[in-house]
Amino acid sequence: MTKNTPPINKKCKKMGRPVKLIDYELVAKLAMIHCTDEEIASALDLSVAKLKHDAKYVEVRNNSRNKGKASLRRWAYSRAESSDRMLEFLLKNYLGMNDKTSVDLTSSDRTMSPPEQTVDLAKLDLETLLKLRGTITGTDSI
Repeated sequence: MTKNTPPINKKCKKMGRPVKLIDYELVAKLAMIHCTDEEIASALDLSVAKLKHDAKYVEVRNNSRNKGKASLRRWAYSRAESSDRMLEFLLKNYLGMNDKTSVDLTSSDRTMSPPEQTVDLAKLDLETLLKLRGTITGTDSI
């Protein structure tokens, strides 16, 4: 037996950092209320990188966030039955409705210029022509 070889019957001490365990129940509770990865890592006293490399963490987090979304949606729908504001919010966000009217100002040739309007003056009667002349000159001439 050499000096560097440990005795066979004695336990070897593991070298390196102690392993930190992830509390998946706490992860589930925090993810359900939509805590960020940074907030969860801080609560567990771990790095975000360590958490993101743990497959079970990612699975628990995603499942819990989905449960949280479902719970929030269930609450919103029950609230919408008695609240017009909540109903309006759901209609706008989930059904894409809005209370603004959009107006397309572009012309058919996409130049934003109004279409040219021509009037055949020969087809107008005398009274309409006199009114038109009065409108153009700013006088009442009939």
